[in-house]
Amino acid sequence: MERIILAAMFLLMSSNAYAQLPPIVDEDFVKVMVPVGKTRQTGAFDTIWRLDSWVFNSSEQRITISHGRPVCPIMCAGGRPSVPPRRLDPLELIPNVGSITPNGFFVYFPRAHEKDLTFHVRMVLETQDGDVPSVEVPIVHERDFRTAPIVLIEVPNSAERRVMLRVYESTGGPRTVARIRVFASSGIEILSERVVSLSRGTVGGDEFPMYSGVAQMPLSDLIDLSTAPEQLRIEVTGESPEDLPIWAFASITENDTQHVTLITPQ
Repeated sequence: MERIILAAMFLLMSSNAYAQLPPIVDEDFVKVMVPVGKTRQTGAFDTIWRLDSWVFNSSEQRITISHGRPVCPIMCAGGRPSVPPRRLDPLELIPNVGSITPNGFFVYFPRAHEKDLTFHVRMVLETQDGDVPSVEVPIVHERDFRTAPIVLIEVPNSAERRVMLRVYESTGGPRTVARIRVFASSGIEILSERVVSLSRGTVGGDEFPMYSGVAQMPLSDLIDLSTAPEQLRIEVTGESPEDLPIWAFASITENDTQHVTLITPQ
């Protein structure tokens, strides 16, 4: 009986020791976000879109990359994919998210190799006549998230095109609120203003979040297109200091060809 009690106490003390390990800071890791949530999904007019993604390692060392926490005190589920030196490999960390929300997902790798990895992510339209490569998807570095306004210029308002705005936050926190203002392309008068809440990202408190919080909305939800100018400017800010930093972009899809272009903050 004493042995059982001692063994139970040892296990309890061991688990407490692991629980009290200091949090792992991300100063040694680069965090980048891919602003998509699915590898294959249905778009407007029953179109099918696929995400092709690659990463190239230009160094002479194997580089470990991770979707979420790159180091675990005890063990890591799902393994730790790595990219061999001087080789182009598929980026196999992109999840098929069950939700329709296009949460961005975060990828981590050692900061010592910040300049050694090159990512390539492209949307591909699947048709009966074969694949049609479309737009290159931007890779968003942590430095790209801003506390200053995100400004998207020359956003078209046309019956031949569909415009979708997407807003992201950088922490995976439980709640972020963004304020969206629409102007004429070179105007100063606010034509439309809306406050939106971003969907929940990764559970708060994890310094290595897996997903970003996000909000998406068509341009028609932001302004009456029938009375709006043909060229618009969209400005996005956090509603409060707690809602920063953020990042946003707009996608423009041609109705007849389904060709996609992007407007991103530069």
